[in-house]
Amino acid sequence: MGKWFAVKQENAGMNNFFEQTQKFIDTMGKGHDDVTNIAIYGVANMDSVRRVMQVQLDSTKKAHAEALSKTAFAFMPNHFARVELAGEADTCKWVLDHDNGLIFEERIEGNYMIISRYQIVELSKDELKLRFYEEVRGGIDSSTVTFNRQGK
Repeated sequence: MGKWFAVKQENAGMNNFFEQTQKFIDTMGKGHDDVTNIAIYGVANMDSVRRVMQVQLDSTKKAHAEALSKTAFAFMPNHFARVELAGEADTCKWVLDHDNGLIFEERIEGNYMIISRYQIVELSKDELKLRFYEEVRGGIDSSTVTFNRQGK
């Protein structure tokens, strides 16, 4: 029971995206003369383009970190939970299944249910690690999120 705050997210696909984007920014237009850069990128001043792209990447990382910092679960003994995802809060029912699964059931307009399932990777008195899967660009991606109990 208690309230758990997200403190870390591990996602290989997301990490790879950030790393590849950073490599592209760092190398974009280097080793080419102005004529070639204009032909490929439409501009000669690649330093300005790299700065703009770096600001965008940094902004994306910051937004992700802020969303994570606004993610928490407050489990109540009556099998209800207050779920805050990226600052948006809702109450839902929670149950544990037989396969290390944490299930959130949210009733929306009548009998329509939204069910979210998280795999419990690790659980101790002060730390909870959950893995979830989502469809991304025609494939399946997974993230592991680490939560710390309030006050720890």
